[in-house]
Amino acid sequence: MADHPTQCVLQSEDYLECLHNTKELARARRIRAEILKKSGVRKKKEATLRKTNQSALDSKVMRLGIITDKND
Repeated sequence: MADHPTQCVLQSEDYLECLHNTKELARARRIRAEILKKSGVRKKKEATLRKTNQSALDSKVMRLGIITDKND
């Protein structure tokens, strides 16, 4: 038994976490946000690559890959 209510703070936090899962839900939200952020970056890179490939296909000049542009 605790003599002062301040001695029960940790147990109280554990009990409230058990009831409401606030820390677990916050962690899940952070993980989901990070996954969405990373997939957004990947989608941007894929879109840029797709655009580059499409412009190369539309071009009438054949590229052999011997000389590369400074932009590549």
